[in-house]
Amino acid sequence: MDDAPGARHFGVGEQIPVTLTLHTSNGEPRGRQTPIYSKYRPTVSFAGGPEVVCSVAIPRDVRSIAPGQTADATLGCQEAISVGPDSAGFVVIEGNKQVGVGEVRLPPAP
Repeated sequence: MDDAPGARHFGVGEQIPVTLTLHTSNGEPRGRQTPIYSKYRPTVSFAGGPEVVCSVAIPRDVRSIAPGQTADATLGCQEAISVGPDSAGFVVIEGNKQVGVGEVRLPPAP
């Protein structure tokens, strides 16, 4: 757990606001060929933290995130996590390949 000043703790299933970018595969061993939808459940590796399975929720007006796109979404993780201002990045893993990256949208420091 990240106990750095300004770290935010998220409980099991608590909605974590994120910006998510999916990689395109373009014949490379990483990326996706198809879009993702709400309830997509990848493994997420938080910077300086654990790998956890999280459920992605996409806003209704967006419907899906296609490879190559960036969109706001929320994550609900199966384990509690802490994210600090210096460790807000994460990697989305599917199978054993990196299919996307993201950043937790932390509130501004007081």
